[in-house]
Amino acid sequence: LRCGSSVTGLTGVLHYAFDEYRVHPVGVIPLQHAVRPSAPIVGGDILIASYNVKNYFTSLGSNGASTANELQRQRTKLVAALQAIAADAYVLCELQNNDAASDDLLTAFNSAMGGDYSLIDQDEPGAFTRTVFFHKNSTLTPITQLFSLNTSTFERAHLTQGFVANASGKRFLLSGVHLRSKLCDNASGSNLDQGDGQGCYNARRRSQVGELLSHWDGVRASTWVPGQLVVGDFNSYDQEDPIDRLRSGGLIDLIAGIPQPYSFGYANRFGSLDHAFATASMADAITGAAVWHINSDEPPNLDYRDS
Repeated sequence: LRCGSSVTGLTGVLHYAFDEYRVHPVGVIPLQHAVRPSAPIVGGDILIASYNVKNYFTSLGSNGASTANELQRQRTKLVAALQAIAADAYVLCELQNNDAASDDLLTAFNSAMGGDYSLIDQDEPGAFTRTVFFHKNSTLTPITQLFSLNTSTFERAHLTQGFVANASGKRFLLSGVHLRSKLCDNASGSNLDQGDGQGCYNARRRSQVGELLSHWDGVRASTWVPGQLVVGDFNSYDQEDPIDRLRSGGLIDLIAGIPQPYSFGYANRFGSLDHAFATASMADAITGAAVWHINSDEPPNLDYRDS
């Protein structure tokens, strides 16, 4: 069942065991299934989307798919989602940190979309995953060098690319973010869970945001492009320190305040780990932002894995 599905007027036997109550239904269960929503419409002439592809690895049996069948199912589902969004540019997090995975997904996506998309990425050392950009050649043209920040504070390179909208001639910077996860592997000192609800490595994520803000200031100054859009997987909820620091650094939160802004569910609680921010001049040009609930609301057994 998708989240939001409901049962009204259930008849059954109430049973208690192992510290939990359970209802054993009698007869037909009166289910009202929540409908999977269509891709949101946010207006405007250029559409930018951010997507965590959940460990897209072409090396089988590592962090992503274990078998060729799993990889095919993962690829099919991802291409269908990206095709339905039909964005002019995508920031894709959590691809395997090699050229093979990003090239494989781009080839499949271009096959579905008519071959109009190009890849922007960079070979850099780091964690198992990287963030890449897909952009539509007929609507967007790169106009700057590819900027990268990958100091010892980070697990992976953080990329920024300048584009011009072909139809209007308007320029903007697009930045991808994938901060350190909340997993506590090898955490010590200030990176341990401080019991404040922000999980492990909050101090590191806060430091990563500080370096990114300084880096982005330099990119905007060197390119003379003040409009910047920052999207990705921040691994931080909306009221945690890293997100507060982005707001205090002058960026405008595009997701806060929209209906149902959550993008992640854990232990029956929902919140936003994925965000979109913009500089003031960029925010003035943005017609809308939305979250498409095609992952967080779905049951785990609809994933790409066989087991």
